[in-house]
Amino acid sequence: AAVGAPRLAPVPAVHIVPASRAKRSIDSDFNGEWVLEKVGGNPEAFLADNGKGWLFRSAAFAGDYGTGNTFLDIVQTGDFFRMHKIALTGEEIDNEFTIGKDSSSLLTDLGRCNTMISWKDGSVFVDAMIRHSGHCFNVTMCKLDADTFINAMSSDKGSMMQETWVRRKTEATNS
Repeated sequence: AAVGAPRLAPVPAVHIVPASRAKRSIDSDFNGEWVLEKVGGNPEAFLADNGKGWLFRSAAFAGDYGTGNTFLDIVQTGDFFRMHKIALTGEEIDNEFTIGKDSSSLLTDLGRCNTMISWKDGSVFVDAMIRHSGHCFNVTMCKLDADTFINAMSSDKGSMMQETWVRRKTEATNS
């Protein structure tokens, strides 16, 4: 037997969202075009925990995990979000969700998840992405601070990765 604390079983999705948080609306404005500015934490371990092989992780490392070359366009109306992401590979990913309402079959850079459950806590919104097996593969917290938001992710195995996104400057905003 391994030395140390026993590994806890994944929490069923029904227990992830506190009922008191599920219906609060978000007061932060995420509208706009964003570019990935930096990646911190342990992205290598986070990607491995999420089933990405050595070749994918090596390419991600060589591309600095997409910093400066990964883009996100967000259209937000209240708690409804429509996101269009262009990943380092050029892959385009589209998703829609409403905070406080479960979503099904979302596509992420890490593959498809069965369900995303989201809620708001202050200026942070949290989403739990559940694999088809019922395991939570990451919990993300995004906080908007002026023209920056932080996407802090934790795998169900405990590794963490943090992305810092900044509003993309356009010709109209530079003049």
